[in-house]
Amino acid sequence: MTWNTADMSEYGADAAHRIRSFAEDAKSTAADMRSRSSDAIGRGADWASKKTSDLDATSRELIGSMSDAVSARPVLAVGIALLAGYLLFQLFSRD
Repeated sequence: MTWNTADMSEYGADAAHRIRSFAEDAKSTAADMRSRSSDAIGRGADWASKKTSDLDATSRELIGSMSDAVSARPVLAVGIALLAGYLLFQLFSRD
């Protein structure tokens, strides 16, 4: 069996070209995936920030309305607090 060095060089060059092409495709795919994941993470962070702001506004609104209700009827508020405390005591006490 005889080896033709010209053919072997051509096969080697072809293999090197295919490997370079594969590596470039992989690099391009990785960069595209990195870009997509960065976009997704950015959108997720924006969504979480908006939801946090909404929750903060809702909680401030609730606290304000509760404060107004307690200021309007302080005796009723104290009675409700005592009743809630008694019910929790009865719920968690062990007999």
